Amino acid sequence: MTNRCMNSLISNKTGFETESIKTWNAGKHTMSTRLAEIFAYASGYAVESQEMVFIFEMSGGFLPMGHRTAAKHDIEIFQTETMNTNLHDEKGGQHLLVVTLLLGLGAVYHSLLCQDETKEMMINELLRNYATKPTAEPPKPWLIAPLKCIGLNKLPDITAEHRGTCSALGEEQ
Repeated sequence: MTNRCMNSLISNKTGFETESIKTWNAGKHTMSTRLAEIFAYASGYAVESQEMVFIFEMSGGFLPMGHRTAAKHDIEIFQTETMNTNLHDEKGGQHLLVVTLLLGLGAVYHSLLCQDETKEMMINELLRNYATKPTAEPPKPWLIAPLKCIGLNKLPDITAEHRGTCSALGEEQ
């Protein structure tokens, strides 16, 4: 379902029908370190959708570019279809469907690029799967600041007093 919505978002913006997104919520993705530093990350099952939304919003040519350098040097996206599916705690198929649909689609739904046609498609799919109420919309994902903004260079100083409790960094007794 997330693939269909991402394809709808692309089609609505480009004017060309596409099915180019095939594995977006599969959880199998990589990116360069420099690209990872500028991403605003979503939590939980919204992480992959938010990554794609961020790429389209920052360099897709539809909104003012937030990261000209990244867009200038191209952003390659590789999709990997896995032979082994992810294992999850058994909470019932409906539970996983509801959680993944709500959170994954929330990133797309709340994107500045998402048009009414795609939003309507999402709401109808969520209703069909009993994942939402007729008056509700997918929740906006909680975003984590880009790594570049967090100040990871301060991490060693912040964690220094706790190194003794970490076997990898603490001294052997």
